[in-house]
Amino acid sequence: MINCNDKFDKWNNEKKKLQIKENKIISIGKIYWVSIGQNIGSEVYGKHNDFKRPVLVLNKIYIEDYVNLFVGVPLTSKIENKTGFLYHHFTDSKNRKQVALLSQVRTFDTKRIISYYNGKIKKEDLETIREKITKKIISPH
Repeated sequence: MINCNDKFDKWNNEKKKLQIKENKIISIGKIYWVSIGQNIGSEVYGKHNDFKRPVLVLNKIYIEDYVNLFVGVPLTSKIENKTGFLYHHFTDSKNRKQVALLSQVRTFDTKRIISYYNGKIKKEDLETIREKITKKIISPH
């Protein structure tokens, strides 16, 4: 088993490779495999050698030749014990049960995108996720 420091070292090497990649073209409401990394504390982390996880694109932040980011929310297929305002359950277009990890919403550079996830989300679920993040995560309680 790899210890925590080894995972961070491996992730640091992966980040160096990501930095030189080309930016990707993305679409709001689509799901992509994203290299999100080996993170700390309660931050969600990626899996496998490329530290990937499916991420739903909520919005794009683009300024030509300057910024190529997106706001995304990581997903998981481990749906057990995921209840309350931090989660949104949905079934994607491939009939896979998913959970959006609402507390993990963040910006990502498009260089982190590995590939298209091959599954979509219903427009109603996308809007519900945005609303939950705005009202329950971003706005004060």
